[in-house]
Formats: sequence, C-alpha cells, structure tokens
Amino acid sequence: METLTFWLLVRQFVKEKLLKKKPLPAPLMEVMVIEAEPDPKHGVLKVLGSYVKGFYAKFWILVCAGMFIVVSFAGRLVVYKIVYMFLFLLFLTLFQVYYDLWRKLLKAFWWFVVAYTMLVLIAVYTFQFEDFPMYWRNFTHLTDEQLGDLGLEQFSVSELFSSIFIPGFFLLACILQLHYFHRPFMRITDLERVTSP
Repeated sequence: METLTFWLLVRQFVKEKLLKKKPLPAPLMEVMVIEAEPDPKHGVLKVLGSYVKGFYAKFWILVCAGMFIVVSFAGRLVVYKIVYMFLFLLFLTLFQVYYDLWRKLLKAFWWFVVAYTMLVLIAVYTFQFEDFPMYWRNFTHLTDEQLGDLGLEQFSVSELFSSIFIPGFFLLACILQLHYFHRPFMRITDLERVTSP
C-alpha cells in the first residue's frame, strides 16, 4: 500500500512541475462582430407575426367563450356540463357588472377552468376502463344512474372520441389563452392605458 501511495505522490509532483514550466496562454483579444445586413424578409415576417399575435390576443378569448357554449350543449346534459355553463355565466356576469374585478380574476379563472377540464377528462377517460365503474361506485356510493348523471358512463369508441375530443379542444384553447394571449390581452384591455381621441 505504501508503494502505491509513493508512486501516486511522485506522479502528482511531476505533473505540477510540468505545469509550472508551460508558458501562460496569450490574453484574450477583443473580438469584433460585423453585423450582417438586415434581411427584408425577416422584417416583414416579424411585422406579420406581431399582427397575427395581436389579432389572436384580442379575439382568442372569444374562441374560449364559444367553446364554453359548445362544451355545455354538446351531447347529453350532465352535471359537469352544467358546471361549465355556470362558469361561463359567471364569466359574463362578472365582465358586465364589475370589469376591474373581472380583469383581476381572469388568470385565476382560466387556471381553474384548465384544472376542472383536466379533472373531467381524467374522470371520463378512466371510467372507460374495465374495473373503474366499480371503483367509482364503491368510492362515491352512487348508483350507475347517478354516475351517468354526473357524466360518468361507459361509451362506445366513437362516442368516447366525441365526448373526449370537445373538452380536449376546449382545454387546448384555454391553455393557449393562458400561456400566449393572456398578457397581451390584459395590456389591450387596460382602461388606464387607453387614451381618449
């Protein structure tokens, strides 16, 4: 063991001696970057992109509001669709009655709608598995008819696709509103920033 330690120390000593003898690297020189000429296509695309984003920021909330109605009235009327209609009416009422509070609560509202839609999609989808209706009955102590009224029923493949597709698209629309269009929409709808003509 002492021999191994001796040779490791000798090796380290030799490496340090060699490193001391090497010349120092040259100091860094200033690097000059020459700007390329601006591409006119790039400028046009930037302007077009800002117009499209501004258009969507202004009107995407209408797509989300329309999707509230589509989700609420598509297919059989069940409890989770009634909750969607309640949320939509709350959204509209708050907008008309107390605009400033509506703007303050808008982000939290969209997050709540996203979370609720995810829960609905998970519940409807998992209910399609073989043993899950029994788990739901045991967990909630509800009958099959009551679970059906909540919106939890087993569907055929085509019915399942339509019952998941519409809330899924609504979820996508709400997530797009939250992540891409909420801040620009809030800037556009800020009444303190608006100048009178």
